[in-house]
Amino acid sequence: MKDEKKSRIIKYAVTALIGGLIAFVAFALRNFGAAENAAERYRILCDSFTFPGVLLILTAALIALSNEGAFVGIGYAFSHTLRMLIPGMGGRQETYAEYLERKTGKGRVKGYGFILHVGLAYFAVALLFLVLFYVNFEG
Repeated sequence: MKDEKKSRIIKYAVTALIGGLIAFVAFALRNFGAAENAAERYRILCDSFTFPGVLLILTAALIALSNEGAFVGIGYAFSHTLRMLIPGMGGRQETYAEYLERKTGKGRVKGYGFILHVGLAYFAVALLFLVLFYVNFEG
């Protein structure tokens, strides 16, 4: 149980660190020091936390879609096209049913919820800065 908790903390910490790095890069590219008023500073902070939040949420969504087999057809079409275009790779062509069985037999990705949770946390901070932006916005 202790190792499981330690592993969970490491997963969340690494994901938060990656999100923090993305937020820092977005923050650094916006020239925060030149912001003229509080509303502009809150807008920059909101943008900086929105990027990692959305990226992490969408990464978790892609993993969930992949688990459901949403990309199996695309993979089959790509491999089939590749075999037809490259000389000498023709050989026996695998049917879609065989390809589907081979790909779904590998199992599903499990334990990726931490990506969604960290993404939602970054997005919640972005929403907080968005509210502060609108409170200070004069326009």
